[in-house]
Amino acid sequence: MSDKMDAYEKALKEKEELFVKGIHREASEKGLGIKISGSGIISDEEIRVSGSSRLPGGIKVKVLRVSGSALIDGDITAKEMKISGSCSAKGTVKAHKLEVSGSFDAKELKGGSAKISGSCSVEGRVTLADFLKASGSITVKGDLHAERSIFLAGEFNVKGMLKTGDLKVKLNKSDCHVNGGIKARNVEVTRGKSEIGFFILKLKRRRSGCLYTSFIKASDRVYVENVICNEVSGRDVEIGDGCEVKGRIRYSRTIKIASTARVAKKPIKCKV
Repeated sequence: MSDKMDAYEKALKEKEELFVKGIHREASEKGLGIKISGSGIISDEEIRVSGSSRLPGGIKVKVLRVSGSALIDGDITAKEMKISGSCSAKGTVKAHKLEVSGSFDAKELKGGSAKISGSCSVEGRVTLADFLKASGSITVKGDLHAERSIFLAGEFNVKGMLKTGDLKVKLNKSDCHVNGGIKARNVEVTRGKSEIGFFILKLKRRRSGCLYTSFIKASDRVYVENVICNEVSGRDVEIGDGCEVKGRIRYSRTIKIASTARVAKKPIKCKV
């Protein structure tokens, strides 16, 4: 194996583009290959590429590091994936730890935790055992589920349901959508704060977008600003500025509604 690796690394240095077969045991058994334009290090433990790369589907590797762009022709399983630049997967991405700086898209995403800065698009579901932290823009056409927590800052669009333990959202100028509703233990949605320009003496408030969803259901606390929805329920519920609740509000302990919020019906206190 070491002789082969020496040959591969030597070839990578000498050639601008290389098509290598049999790099990883799982891949070689299927007669698949890896195509790299640039430089890289490839072993059973790690695939590291710089520049442009194309990976076959069905790969299983401990660490995948991509600096530049990567196209994955199918599913991929990794303990750790770090993408700087862009990564596009035609299948399901399974990663215990995923970090993306730039753009990322996949058919489906499963794993432990995910940190995404930039843009992310998933055709199906996102299912994480730990947390999701995303800034920039994210689109999920299925359900979005992270067991422990979800933090979203920027623009997001979830076609299905969002389900998590603790949800924290910071809205910016763009409107955001969760079509299938929100279920969580705690929900906090806040809008952009006031800012002072460097050469401007007076306070200038930045316009914040709204979060549109069908319902918000929390087992504990709800605090929302700039949220437009049909129903809200929780133990302690606070409807802040810029909100509109078109249906019923249900709470079991405390309720607070801002004077600027619009509520269609009188809140109902429910038994715990």
